Amino acid sequence: MKLYKSKGQMYEWVTHTGNVIKGECPHDCEYCHPAGTLILMADFTQKPIENIAIGDDVIGVNKAEIGYRRFVVSKVVDASVRCADVVTINTTHGKLNCTKEHPVMGSSPTRNVREWRRAGLFKKNDLVRYVSSLSKSDYSREHRLGYIKGVRDGDGCVFHPSDNYGHIYYGFEMVCVDMELSEHVKSEIHDVLGVDLLDGVKRKNKKLSYGSDCPMLHTRITRDVKLIEQETFFRLNADFAKGYIAGMIDTDGSVEVGPSVRIAQSKTANTIKYNHLLDCCSLLGLRIKEEKAGIRILLDFETKMFILFECGLYHSYKSKRLLIGSSLKGSTRARVTSTSLMGKLPVFNLQTECASFIANGFIVHNCYMKRWGKQNPLHFDEHELTIGMGSGKFIFVGSGCDMFANDIPVEWIEKTIAHCLKFDNRYLFQSKNPFAMLGFLPFENDNLVVCTTIETNRWYPDIMHKCPTPQQRAYGLASLPLKRYVTIEPIMDFDLEELVELIKICNPVQVNIGADSGGNKLPEPTIEKVRELVEALSEFTVISKKRNLGRLETK
Repeated sequence: MKLYKSKGQMYEWVTHTGNVIKGECPHDCEYCHPAGTLILMADFTQKPIENIAIGDDVIGVNKAEIGYRRFVVSKVVDASVRCADVVTINTTHGKLNCTKEHPVMGSSPTRNVREWRRAGLFKKNDLVRYVSSLSKSDYSREHRLGYIKGVRDGDGCVFHPSDNYGHIYYGFEMVCVDMELSEHVKSEIHDVLGVDLLDGVKRKNKKLSYGSDCPMLHTRITRDVKLIEQETFFRLNADFAKGYIAGMIDTDGSVEVGPSVRIAQSKTANTIKYNHLLDCCSLLGLRIKEEKAGIRILLDFETKMFILFECGLYHSYKSKRLLIGSSLKGSTRARVTSTSLMGKLPVFNLQTECASFIANGFIVHNCYMKRWGKQNPLHFDEHELTIGMGSGKFIFVGSGCDMFANDIPVEWIEKTIAHCLKFDNRYLFQSKNPFAMLGFLPFENDNLVVCTTIETNRWYPDIMHKCPTPQQRAYGLASLPLKRYVTIEPIMDFDLEELVELIKICNPVQVNIGADSGGNKLPEPTIEKVRELVEALSEFTVISKKRNLGRLETK
């Protein structure tokens, strides 16, 4: 094996490093969902994860490190499929199926429910962030008729003038400047009533104060106009009321920056429409504030989701404003009722630009495919086995690639260890998957020492990727009957008692502590917390501090 002299960056007693296994890091994504998991798309419909394609737009949350995260539209940049064990999290707001490693936004009841937590760690009474499992589609006929009535009362107009021969005819027109809304109204009236509306332009008329020329929809066919009026007469039931509210907001409504939606209708000039709105809001249990020139619907997060999905807005701007840009603050906290295992299933990965998406209504983290960019593929360099290693050295084997990661072929590991044992040296084997060492290392050999990295007790999916959790690493290292070391580098923000307990489980002869040297903007602790950690660990092991810890003095 070709050896390189150690620069003493991590272990002062290591003299050389070397590795036969080279190439791209094998710690890759384990964040997957089985077929049938519904993903919230940018148009507020849902699509099964197996039908999601690269380039699709979905809803996720941004990566804000300060303040509350906000909902954003994000593009899918990669997707794949594999087989894996799946866990089910049952909650008061539905269930989520995913791999045990998949980070879900939630926490125990005592924390802030905005953390990424592995699905396998959730238990009864824990909390999970929930948005909505509804889809803006598949409404009943009564709902759709209520919607048509709403847009007709909002921006529509029915008239019946006479022609030059005294014949009375009916006409319908509706000014509609939003193209998404215009196309939806045309489609609904065609699909529900069989009436085709034409595209036209409402000409500027100073006398009637229309303003600039505006696009409109219209028909001059009397039987079609009469059909619209006959089928959409106002009636008070839940589905019709939901559609009516949505149609009025899409036309005469405004989704404001503050916590309300305002529908402009005069209490005196349009008394009938005003009272229709009052009746609908009362039936649906919406909190309102009456005004002389309109009705204001008071919003919390659940009411926003009710209006967006159960009522169904289609105005391109108004519908997005109910969710896109909104903060996670106030979103629903679903309580876990139970968890169970489903066994091994085909599961699907997604990677999005914002590193998250919404699955079955729950906020989940995405995978990390392609995060390393273009690299040489993982490979075993057989030529290294022809190179002697001498004697009297202390060699860190596997410094460039974790040789005990799940995807490393058994044959590669066995050949590497067998080659090392031919020479009279001491060897350090370090892995973030120490449980895997059990089947390969000869425990009766005093020349072998083992080590794992435990940078924190917390789970940071953006950083740790496919690595086992710190807890898994601690118990894995403790199972090895060899001299053990732990490295806390690069140290990340931690919980003092929990991290000290993990290190105690490892029972190491030495702990090395260092800070991030690569400018990776990691979540780091204060120097005061580091000092508390050093003091606590010094009670039962030897501490080696790297000089780069001094950088934390300036934070």
